[in-house]
Order: sequence, then C-alpha cells, then structure tokens
Amino acid sequence: RVSAERLLACGVLNAVVPEPELMDEARRWAEKFVRLPPRHVQATKALMLATRGLPGPDIQARERGVRNQLADLADSKEAVLAWMERRPPVFRGA
Repeated sequence: RVSAERLLACGVLNAVVPEPELMDEARRWAEKFVRLPPRHVQATKALMLATRGLPGPDIQARERGVRNQLADLADSKEAVLAWMERRPPVFRGA
C-alpha cells in the first residue's frame, strides 16, 4: 500500500487535500481541464484506457502516434502560437 503523500511526491497525484476540501479541489481541476483543447483531452483519455497494462515501449509507440495525429490539428497550432505570443489560447475543438 502506498500513501497519498508518497504518490504526490512521485508525481502520480497532482494534489492531496483533506476530505472537506475535496470538492473545491476537484472543481479547480475541472476548471483547468475545460480550458484544454477538447480533442487532446479525449485522445489522452482514450490512450490511457487503451494502454492500461501494456509494457512501456508499447505505450510510448502509441503515444507517439497520437501525438503525431494531434500535431496537425488547429488547436495544436493555436497552443503554440498563443504561447509564442504570450496570450491565453482560444481552442475551438478542431
């Protein structure tokens, strides 16, 4: 059994909060996710589910394939442009 604090230190978790603060923390994370490019979030979730239990090299190969597919999307280009222009990105789901 691994403690939440150890998982946090290893980078497996993003935050550990007391139970009374759990919903507020979950909402903060949800607000971050809704600002991400939707197709990227969908692809990441699908990749995580599809690669569960696979060996590392297989996961990496599939991740490269997904990353290459996403690279050509308008939202990917917008992310880079927004970063270069030091402004928040405007994602359109494309």
